[in-house]
Amino acid sequence: MAEPKGDNVESRTVAEANAAAGAAQSRTRAIFGSLVGLISAAGLLGTLISAYFQGRSWDYQNGVARIDKDAAAVVAALGSLNTIVDEKWISTYQMDDAIRTRKEGDELKAATARFYAANKEWERLHEQLAATLRLDVDSQFGIDAGTAPTFVNTDCLTYTLNRPEPDPAAPMSVSALLEISYNCHNVIKGRIDEKLQARGDNDSKWPAATSGSDAGADPGRTRLSHIWWVNKVLQCLMLERALELRRRSPQVPIIPSQMPLISLANSGDSKVYQMTDQQRAREEQCVEPYKTNRDLGAAAAKPQ
Repeated sequence: MAEPKGDNVESRTVAEANAAAGAAQSRTRAIFGSLVGLISAAGLLGTLISAYFQGRSWDYQNGVARIDKDAAAVVAALGSLNTIVDEKWISTYQMDDAIRTRKEGDELKAATARFYAANKEWERLHEQLAATLRLDVDSQFGIDAGTAPTFVNTDCLTYTLNRPEPDPAAPMSVSALLEISYNCHNVIKGRIDEKLQARGDNDSKWPAATSGSDAGADPGRTRLSHIWWVNKVLQCLMLERALELRRRSPQVPIIPSQMPLISLANSGDSKVYQMTDQQRAREEQCVEPYKTNRDLGAAAAKPQ
């Protein structure tokens, strides 16, 4: 009976050895799997970190490119504006002077030709320029010309930049300023047309002036003076906004825009440049010389 007992012991020893070996293999596989998983996780984490910083770098570069593009658009709009408003104002002044001093012959023909040529160009480019100012300047700073405070002066004989409450200190719409200039020029043009028509009806001779102050198309050149100031404010505001863009640094989101769920991380309209208190103060300096002008400013009396 001793031999079978020895066989049982030997069988148990082999079985235990096999079980121990299997357990060791299982632990080895588990450890290996854990190591592989850890290495994979570390690799994924490294990839995510690299993608995060690469995404922020792209956002910064895109932000710089966008600022440069937007600033260039404002500068281009300013260049177009300068050309058209300066020629329109100078030709109108020259035409008013020709009427006031009763020019004849070639001098009158030259002044008339220049005035109507400038007016034709003004009318041709007005809508295009107005749209450019709305899109490339006003909208960049979140200014909607349709909802911005409107200017209450329409006769162009008193300070033209008064605005009603509740927010007279809100940023000015440059496209609205262009419309003020456009409206005031149209008033003067109507009077120029009347003066030239009266001359034509009088056998191409100037009628006798009713008074010295009323001889021209713009008595006292009051409207021309207000237009000059409005144009200067308009040009100054556009220059300030171009410079403000140049001073800006890109606003890079915490979560790069290429990564998922970015819409949950960012709030507001990232395409609008928020106007700072310092910028508003600089823009007020564009308005201040006109506003405080003794003869034409906000406190000046209306001409008789």
